[in-house]
Amino acid sequence: MIHPKMPMLFQIDKSIANLFTSGSATSLDVAGLRYLALASSEGSHKITGQRKTLADLAQSQSLDSHTRNALTRAAGQVYQDGHLFYKLRVVGHVVAGTQTAPLSSTSGEQRIITFPLRWFDSSSKIQPTSLLGENTSDTRVFRKMGEVGAVLGGLGYLPLGAECAHGGGHTTGVVLAQVSQSGQLCFCIVDSDKISPSGTLGSTAQAVALYKDTRNFPVLQVEETAGRDLENALPDSFYLGAYGSLPSHKSTAELLAKLTSENEIHVRNHLDIKNGLRLYDVHRLSLGTSDFAFWQGKLNLIIRLTGVSSASLPCLSTGICAQTSWANCTCILVPPNRANILNEFLQRYENTDRYNLRTALDASVRPEWLRLGTLIAAWCCADTKMRL
Repeated sequence: MIHPKMPMLFQIDKSIANLFTSGSATSLDVAGLRYLALASSEGSHKITGQRKTLADLAQSQSLDSHTRNALTRAAGQVYQDGHLFYKLRVVGHVVAGTQTAPLSSTSGEQRIITFPLRWFDSSSKIQPTSLLGENTSDTRVFRKMGEVGAVLGGLGYLPLGAECAHGGGHTTGVVLAQVSQSGQLCFCIVDSDKISPSGTLGSTAQAVALYKDTRNFPVLQVEETAGRDLENALPDSFYLGAYGSLPSHKSTAELLAKLTSENEIHVRNHLDIKNGLRLYDVHRLSLGTSDFAFWQGKLNLIIRLTGVSSASLPCLSTGICAQTSWANCTCILVPPNRANILNEFLQRYENTDRYNLRTALDASVRPEWLRLGTLIAAWCCADTKMRL
């Protein structure tokens, strides 16, 4: 399972400065602040707060010089970083007090995770946040989404950090369970595998859904792709550039662009790009379900946009598939694309500047890059490593 290490922005509350200036700070408070400063100086997370709060703490003689230097740097960056706390969709707020565990709350569209200072009592708790995806390629695409999402969300050139590992999609729930028990911060993104806009989530998404309960899992977040797979979130310009000249894939690449131009975003989002679409896929859906109603209602649209001859679709008029298996179905509406699509995208765009990649996004995928991208940017907000 992929779990790159990602940083988060922590705002240090003025109650912590009051604790230290009043002489009430204990060794546990000193240790907590030292760990936070270490997280910042190592580039694992970013700290901010009111300038006076940070400056007062930086003067505290109960803190070591390394901690004071990190706080001094944070105070000097308030002008450029202070606005991030109010713009990022997920932030950490560190407070003084006897509370023992983090609490998650929402303010408008922003999620605020309140951390007791004394919760930071070991180096394991300042490790960069884990970003869980279903495979290496997914997570590398997520990083690009975070970079572009920061620009789309008005955050500017926000530094992001990542360390990629490797794994497999079906074990996502198992890995997330392990992470949840460790207390480590974690953001998990999986494919929805939804056949239609109102369809049910796939097995992987269902396996991680219980971790959406922020009361029981305050330092975790789980999201699914808005469309069927992450491949549905890749722009039309990529598909046309990568596959538009290949006879086997040209029609699909052109179909995606046509769906965008006709504002058929739901069809584009839930089309199975990897396996394509056959009449067998529609006929096997249960009557009366939202999945069947959706695709049955879009057959004429797809036939029109692809130019497939109705004569080549013998089961279209009967509504009953004569075949007993998908492999034997000859009523092919959209050919499959079995290439490693995500890797192809990364080869073309992984080193592309975030501003240039932003211009490649079309109307069908830009909302998803904004939605997931700003979340990734929040969980991945980084700082530069300090020289000791």
